[in-house]
Amino acid sequence: MREDINGIGSTDRTDPTGRTDRTDRTDRGDRKEGRGARRPGVVGGVLVSCAALVAAGVVGAMPAAAAGGVRADEAYSFTYLDHVVPPGDGSVAVLKPDLLRGTPDGTLVYALSKAPLTDASWAKGGLPAGMTVKTGDGCTASPSVKGVYLCPVSEDNGYVGPAVAAAESVKDMTRLHFGVAYAPRGSSIAKAVKAAQLSGRSPVKGTVEAHSVTVLTAEHVKKNKTTLTLPDVPAGGSVTHTVSVHAIDKGVLSLGFGPHTGFRPWDPDELKVELVSVRAGAGATDCVVQRGELKWEGLVCNVRPGDVKITYRLTANAKSPAWKIDAFANYNVYTSGWGDAGGNGTFGVRGGTAVRERYQVLRRDPAGKLKAHIGTGRAAHPFERADEIGDEWGKYTALAKLAPLTVQGTGGPVVARDAAGVLWNFDFSDPEHGGGFWDPKKVGGGWNAYDLLAGAGDLTGDGKADLVARDKAGVLWLYRGTGVPKAPFEPRAKLAGSWKGYDALVGGSDLTGDGRADLLARDASGAVWLLKGTGRAASPFAARVKVATGWSAYGALVVPGDLTSDGRPDAVAVDRTGAVWLLKGTGRAAAAFAARVKVDSGWAKGDLLF
Repeated sequence: MREDINGIGSTDRTDPTGRTDRTDRTDRGDRKEGRGARRPGVVGGVLVSCAALVAAGVVGAMPAAAAGGVRADEAYSFTYLDHVVPPGDGSVAVLKPDLLRGTPDGTLVYALSKAPLTDASWAKGGLPAGMTVKTGDGCTASPSVKGVYLCPVSEDNGYVGPAVAAAESVKDMTRLHFGVAYAPRGSSIAKAVKAAQLSGRSPVKGTVEAHSVTVLTAEHVKKNKTTLTLPDVPAGGSVTHTVSVHAIDKGVLSLGFGPHTGFRPWDPDELKVELVSVRAGAGATDCVVQRGELKWEGLVCNVRPGDVKITYRLTANAKSPAWKIDAFANYNVYTSGWGDAGGNGTFGVRGGTAVRERYQVLRRDPAGKLKAHIGTGRAAHPFERADEIGDEWGKYTALAKLAPLTVQGTGGPVVARDAAGVLWNFDFSDPEHGGGFWDPKKVGGGWNAYDLLAGAGDLTGDGKADLVARDKAGVLWLYRGTGVPKAPFEPRAKLAGSWKGYDALVGGSDLTGDGRADLLARDASGAVWLLKGTGRAASPFAARVKVATGWSAYGALVVPGDLTSDGRPDAVAVDRTGAVWLLKGTGRAAAAFAARVKVDSGWAKGDLLF
């Protein structure tokens, strides 16, 4: 449940780094509603109450003043349009009135000055050096008064205004003051100009307002510091975390959570770690809290200058998996543009159950398109989607994945042999950042000597995935993995026996539960043999054991890892009609797979799985 500590809900967003989406806090909203897209009391993307602002001395109580159907509504007072922007990054501050409500019909007058809006002579009228105005929505510069802009407003045009940008040359702490006054149709524009020019004398009076645009450099913003204290949370227990902000400037603190590198994203209600309470110290106000299981957005608070502490309490279920969790804290002082002063940290679930890894199946179709079928961990629906991650893979005459590939892109790598006999080594990029294979490393030529390549997992017990290759005479060779992309294999070593009678070799997983990678070999009759791994490089396989028959019906076969979250690797096969079958692993050498279950259809009979 999402709520603030004042009991007001919110719908602001954060991105995966925990930052509040504040690229332009002054969106135009619904023109028909005037300013109706924003809700009462939003400060820096956070909902607050007017009463809280008045009590804090941020704004004073305002009388409502009727003017051509437009009024200043104190229920919507919130200094929202005091802008803070960086210099030189293209960000703009869109100027608007803050308090006006109703259907406008007339002109909004904007008066822009280098000094506070109190001087009747208008000697400082205009913009500071390096700041420029972009007009639109019918706004035009006054032909007679420097720094004044006139914007026709109506039911169709809404509360519009010019936009201000700061060049890279603008100095830190440069401030533009702007006043805005509403002139109903038929009233005196000259009086509205004067009211806007002097709006600083009485910042809020009826339909006249005074605001500012301040330029802060990135170097200035970095003086704001955010520190996280994140002890591990024990399974079945609770813990308190602290976010400390040394705030030079007022801003918005946002905090979000996500899986640490190497951990997959958790499903809803799977993590079983919940944010149950938040306590905002002095200087932190109007905190909006996403209570419940940790998500990308955890909380958002307004922060005033000073040293501020926010504490929150987490609880973990006794069955919570042992995830590593990143906390992303961002402190944003800009109302438009980016420039956070944040701090990140990592904590874990101490004593939790093992996180069940999830895997994906790579499939090359007859057209050469490469797809990644992302595992769900559920036997009934083992794949949630198929991401197309390449379209020129038809040029390779052999493909092999050295070890099971997780949904977050760990495992592998993949090797591919081209028509010239050159072998290429690919690492998989994180699916959260687009997925796919990039920057292949050339291994070397001469690989056309082999008619079968198979990823074998770690056959030697050194923690690195290996490759086996069968030559045309039926000799099987072991290429020990090095873990180095540019030189992924040691010199080959000949393995005992003749391997000529097999038409498929499939490996990479521990099918027997002894911690060693095993190999499946299918012969011409369709019988499948299990060659149990020994963990010894000199003789990596024990004597073969027949575990299945009738597998000649399958045109493609792979052992991708545990697809059903039971801790045992499974097999996936595609028959010659394109039906997809799950062969659930049992963990027993004598009967390695349970009866097959159809889980999909429509795959091509010419697919290659790896």
